[in-house]
Amino acid sequence: MPLDATRVREFAQLYPERDGRGVLIAILDSGIDPAVPGLSITSDRRPKLVDLRDFSGEGRVELSPAVTVGDHVVLGSHRLAGAGVVRARSSGTVWAGLVAEARFGTEPAADLNGNGVATDTLMVVVVEGPNGWAMFADARGDGSLEDDRPIHDFAIAQEWFGWSRTEAPPLGVAVNLADSAGVPILSLVFDNSGHGTHVAGIAAGHRLYDVDGFDGVAPGARLLGLKISNNARGGITTSGSMLRALEYAIDFARDRRMPLVVNLSFGVGNQHEGTVDIDRLIDSVLADHPDVVMSVAASNDGPGLSTLGFPASAREVIAVGATMPLVFAGLPQSDGRPDPVAFFSSRGGERSGPHVVTPGFAWSSVPRFDAGGEEKNGTSMAAPHLSGLVARLLGGRTADGRIPNRAMIFQALTATARRLPDAGVLDQGAGLPDIIAASRWLAGNHTVARLIAIDANDGRRNAVWTDDPAARPRVHISRADHGDLMRIRLRSDASWLGIEGDLVRELPTGGTIVTLRIDSAMVRSPGNFVATVLVDDPDNEGTGTLLRIPVTLSLALRGGGTVSASVHAGSVHRLSFVADTGRGHRIEAESLTRDGVVLLALHEPGGQPFRDVPIAPAGHGPQRGAIEIDARDARNGSYEAVLLAPPTSGVAARATIVPSPFRLGARLLKDSLRVQAHNLERDTLPLILRAAFGGAEQRMSLGDSTSRVTNAVIAVPEWATEVVVDVSMAEADWSRFTDFGVSLWRRDGRLVGTEPLNYAFGRMRVEIPTELRGDSLWLELTPADAVPGRDTPWEVEVSIRYHPESPVVLDGGGSGVMTVAPGQSVSVGFPMSSWPVEIPVGLAPLVTVVAIDEKQEPWTREVLLHPGEGSRQ
Repeated sequence: MPLDATRVREFAQLYPERDGRGVLIAILDSGIDPAVPGLSITSDRRPKLVDLRDFSGEGRVELSPAVTVGDHVVLGSHRLAGAGVVRARSSGTVWAGLVAEARFGTEPAADLNGNGVATDTLMVVVVEGPNGWAMFADARGDGSLEDDRPIHDFAIAQEWFGWSRTEAPPLGVAVNLADSAGVPILSLVFDNSGHGTHVAGIAAGHRLYDVDGFDGVAPGARLLGLKISNNARGGITTSGSMLRALEYAIDFARDRRMPLVVNLSFGVGNQHEGTVDIDRLIDSVLADHPDVVMSVAASNDGPGLSTLGFPASAREVIAVGATMPLVFAGLPQSDGRPDPVAFFSSRGGERSGPHVVTPGFAWSSVPRFDAGGEEKNGTSMAAPHLSGLVARLLGGRTADGRIPNRAMIFQALTATARRLPDAGVLDQGAGLPDIIAASRWLAGNHTVARLIAIDANDGRRNAVWTDDPAARPRVHISRADHGDLMRIRLRSDASWLGIEGDLVRELPTGGTIVTLRIDSAMVRSPGNFVATVLVDDPDNEGTGTLLRIPVTLSLALRGGGTVSASVHAGSVHRLSFVADTGRGHRIEAESLTRDGVVLLALHEPGGQPFRDVPIAPAGHGPQRGAIEIDARDARNGSYEAVLLAPPTSGVAARATIVPSPFRLGARLLKDSLRVQAHNLERDTLPLILRAAFGGAEQRMSLGDSTSRVTNAVIAVPEWATEVVVDVSMAEADWSRFTDFGVSLWRRDGRLVGTEPLNYAFGRMRVEIPTELRGDSLWLELTPADAVPGRDTPWEVEVSIRYHPESPVVLDGGGSGVMTVAPGQSVSVGFPMSSWPVEIPVGLAPLVTVVAIDEKQEPWTREVLLHPGEGSRQ
């Protein structure tokens, strides 16, 4: 548990009882396993888990009246002995329900009883007794309830159980029981992901794995586990679950008069930062509760800019990026080098963020089924580290006896954070928190003025982004707390960015406009340049920086080119380039030294990681790396290529952007496949044209007038070894959701694959097992509306591509060498009597067109031949 970076161990020695005691941390996640050592008691010997609730609906069990036959409780074809034990608890109706393991995904997580398969159906029984509703389960799997105790709602008795023939179940299960007009409502609460349990251990674990001293950040804090995600469908939130859980946590803490920290280790890609409903809703809730602090993971879509996920882009939360503790890279703890920002950590762009960074790697608690997965990484691990820091700070009071509110906590953390070298404001925000310095800041009893900034030309943005070096960006600065007239001081941290007018000026009630000036002579080379406008209070020097306004100037390559850079250890060099729809690109990276290694990352316009292979390693010479954008996937706009140095060593490297010299296409004409290439360059070019059968595709539009799950049956050809599902939604519609699940299921209800959309476009690749070839599958789409109870109409376009084990050549050896003049096209026809495999009805064939240039480099485009163009069986 990397606690030294934020000085937690040192703080614990100074203030041993300020370890989060009396503070509640709500974990909105995949659930928390109550059976895990280290999550049972606090450092002051109080129950650690105060409640476990399911807001996802994944654990809901449909109940029906059962019958008792002799000593058996019977529901359909299922029965359990021990009816006498059940009747002894209640003389009323006996209710029962079935728990099918298959609906919870794949083993080992879905194997609830630990017998090695996830195909069992387990029966549970519910009755109303003197202490309310209670549930019985055949925990030992012996077919009887005789030796099973009743399990009550977790909030009442903190009881849990697990199905297992051994003493240690693979998964601890809690119960939620409610009454609806005399009818019980049952949900099982468990963490069939392991994610939430790991997060909980980082935030507040105590004696993890029963090891003395192995603690999370705030071992005295208590935990509220609120499950918001359906884990079997890719860990997606469900409609309204995030907001309902947040409101539950606030009410729970208020009723018990406990300071509340909310941890959300969750994030989804912003199509346009600052536009989504959930940001606005969370801001509204938190604005009504200024004492609640909410820590949100920045997401794992880095290292590109404009990848900050939502709701980390909300105004009232603390967005947390991740560092990589170098001990996880094999360096000793005594090494002394600062931990770099983790390559995967999402960065801001259109929005400011993250606000701070904390360690994004940890060894922590996991359910027993996830043994071996104790080490996890991501901004999901960074957010609970910050939540633990906040819990420790809330354990103290200000000089006048108050518990600090959210604004004070935020300012204490950001004003005293330590900046990391070789990382900008969009990488790290204020930097790495220092809990001792933050605690001392709070003891100073400062008055905090909350300032906000928006781009005067785009009210969605609290940062500036421009591709025009002659631009004069304008930023509106105002007080979010509507406080009194004050003075502000402005400065820029980059020589190429100037500030027009007085650097010290009054901030009137309605705010002020600040005009910026770019020195274009200092930023001529292509690249992404980031500066910061820093705002503080000249009349209150100890408060620290009040506002950080990122300014990004993006100068993109056009037409390709090469850029060389010296990249420091753990740092990045960014390069944008302009691409065209339907024109392929090759992005190459190479270390300039024989023993050097560099990583190449690629992001699409808007920030989304490239849809196929978003990151590739690269060495020197023959070991250089590349990412290929097939012409089918190319989009019009500005892509970003990023060179990343290893965390422990710098590297000299270069990136080369090579656009395809050709625009490719294909169509069927009677008995031939005609393939063409159009020369996009200024010179006459030689080329060889080839073609191969690459599979078949079907397209469909799916949607609903409500936020309901929608299914479609798809037929898998007998020759298909892989299926690729592309789902795309209108970008404007994406803002209304918090998630959108895409899953494939067998006809018997077992999961084949799942991949939630992280942006308005998503791609899922699934290998087809031999036994499913020629069979049908269920495609399931699961929208998650941001607003509880709102039914949002939605529609998506779905492309389903089936690929054979390998492409089948259609060209008889190719066209031979041809030449094509600038701006001209050439085409060649290849005889076609039939396709090499049968194309099922409703599918159209896919052909991969290949143009081999004079350097023997292949350029490709996958082309769908529509049925109207003469596709054949």
